[in-house]
Amino acid sequence: MDKILVYILIGAALLFAGSVISKVIAFYWRAGYEDRKHAREQRRQEKAKWKYAQVGANNLLLERIIQTRFIIFKGSWGKGKSILMNLVAHYLYVKELDSIQTQLRYNKIMRPDYTREYFALHESGRLPIYSNLDFIVGENSATQLRSQELEPYIKLQQRAIQKAIFCIDEFSSLFPKELYYENQANQNPELTEMKEFFKKNRHYTNGWILGTEQDGEDMYKGFRKNGYALVTALGTTVSLPPKAKALRSFKNLINKLAPAYFTTNVKQLFKEELFVKDKVKLFFKLFLPSYICLPKCYYQRKQDIHNKIKEKYSRFQTLLEYDGVQYYLRYTNNDIFAYDTRAYKHEYDELFDSDGKRKTKNESTN
Repeated sequence: MDKILVYILIGAALLFAGSVISKVIAFYWRAGYEDRKHAREQRRQEKAKWKYAQVGANNLLLERIIQTRFIIFKGSWGKGKSILMNLVAHYLYVKELDSIQTQLRYNKIMRPDYTREYFALHESGRLPIYSNLDFIVGENSATQLRSQELEPYIKLQQRAIQKAIFCIDEFSSLFPKELYYENQANQNPELTEMKEFFKKNRHYTNGWILGTEQDGEDMYKGFRKNGYALVTALGTTVSLPPKAKALRSFKNLINKLAPAYFTTNVKQLFKEELFVKDKVKLFFKLFLPSYICLPKCYYQRKQDIHNKIKEKYSRFQTLLEYDGVQYYLRYTNNDIFAYDTRAYKHEYDELFDSDGKRKTKNESTN
């Protein structure tokens, strides 16, 4: 009987201890449940961001974006909205060029005028892109193509090619919201034509209108109310892979030891010198370590090496938000047009104040 009682007491104690331990575990489990749930959701979202990161033919994210014919790339200074617009414009250009070339026979029969116009455009060194930025393809080749001036086409003074791409950097600087109130007081026929063009762009050119803007509410209401897709640039980083850094260090070393190696046809120079003493002088001038005799040339060439390697190997990574979801895009200089953002820096100083807010017309002219 005593043994049975002991077993009953031990069982009750174990049951009580198990109940207490399970309640403590349950308490701490519930206490950390929301944190774990939040961490899982963050991991899921981070994984989803990389779903369409690789830029290439038929990228599903870019295909979704270009379904809309009027697209605004929004973001504050330095977030990468201009280069994002450049990326989408380049994607559209390559897509259409590939379509024409792979279906050339069909296009010549079914779309003869468009095909003829497109090739005539290329032969004249122009792109089917109209922009206030200067886009370039084949910058160092004989077949260089450049974008065309924007304003004559958007004002319908000339006819743009079918499938045209209009790229408008800083949209509100060209079409500020004040235009709406000015036009209400004094009707402008040219502005009415532009409104029609933006509203019925697909009927006019079956193309795309791309624009960058820091604040979507700051641009002309007549265009804004037609509706547009909004892509927000949240940040862009630029990096060099390890092999590019190693190559840069190696070339810098050679440039330090032989400053004329990358820029001078040494054999030709020696031929041009008639006297031996001049050849000897030339040898020392060209091949003495540059920090002794040619510091300026050395630093200039070092910068040239940096720029060329950066141009060839740079990797861009942009975080963007589209349709309420965030995505990453990774791309290189091969996926965008060549253009110099610094060329327009002085214009930004004229159009924007130190806080990045667009000046009104009166402030800009003063």
